[in-house]
Amino acid sequence: MTQVDSYEVLNNAFIRVYRSFGHYLDSASPKFDVGQDVLPAIIEQLKDDANRLGQVLNDKRGFVETGSYPHTFSDSHFLNISRLLDGWVEDQRQLLAGLEADRQLLPADFEDLALLDEVIDHVRGQLDTLENLNSDKTLCPK
Repeated sequence: MTQVDSYEVLNNAFIRVYRSFGHYLDSASPKFDVGQDVLPAIIEQLKDDANRLGQVLNDKRGFVETGSYPHTFSDSHFLNISRLLDGWVEDQRQLLAGLEADRQLLPADFEDLALLDEVIDHVRGQLDTLENLNSDKTLCPK
């Protein structure tokens, strides 16, 4: 079995969070026609989690690979959030699955595991919120 480098695993987790759709929305200037009370907090938590992962990576090696946003995100500027929720929910599901896969690869380093577990818990809670908001058709007209 090959030894997995915790830096590589954490950097993959960082890229997943940093290049997630929710993180992208921070720069996309969406109109919060629904979820004004919860969605900005999700974006801020994603940014905070990316910053924490990035700081750990920087402390380990002095640099962080940042990756790039998927090109499909570029058509989501200045739109109503209600039109973006389906895609955000799907991206959040993929984010959670990817982070859980990263968690399985992470060597047994208590601090790294604790940080990644906390990020996973945040993403899981965010996904629940997004799914609930998206399923409430009275709040999200199509």
